[in-house]
Amino acid sequence: MRAVNSARQAFLAAALLGACWAGAGSVADAQERSFAPDKRLHFAVSAGVAFGCVLVLDRVELSATLRTSLSLAIPLGLGLGKEVFDAARGGEFSHADLAWDVVGVATGLVLAYLVELWLGPARPPDAAALHGARFGQLALAREQ
Repeated sequence: MRAVNSARQAFLAAALLGACWAGAGSVADAQERSFAPDKRLHFAVSAGVAFGCVLVLDRVELSATLRTSLSLAIPLGLGLGKEVFDAARGGEFSHADLAWDVVGVATGLVLAYLVELWLGPARPPDAAALHGARFGQLALAREQ
C-alpha cells in the first residue's frame, strides 16, 4: 500500500513539474507584450499552485465545493496580490498578468482533476474502516 502511495506521489510531483515546465516554455512569440516571458511565468506558477492546492486539499476533510473554491481562490489571490504589490511599488497593474493567472489556474485545476480521475483521489483511507476490515478479518480467521 505504501508503494502505491509513494508511486502516486512521485507521479503527481512529476506531473506538477511537467505542467510548470510546459507552461513556462509553450508560448512562441516572446516579443509581443501579451506573450512576454513574464506572462509565461504567471501561467506556470498559477497552474502549479492550483494543481498543488487540489492535491493538498484533497487530503483534508472538506466538501468538494470548498476544496474547489479554495483551489481557485488561493492562486488567484496570490496573482492579484502580486499585481497590487507591483502597483504599490510604482509599477504597473497588469490586467494581462491576471488573465494569464486565470488561464494557469484553469489549466492546473483541469490537470489535477484529470490526474485524480486516472489515479483516484489522494484522500487517505478512513482509519475506522481499516480497523473494521482488519477486525473482521481477524474474527473470520479465529472462527475457522
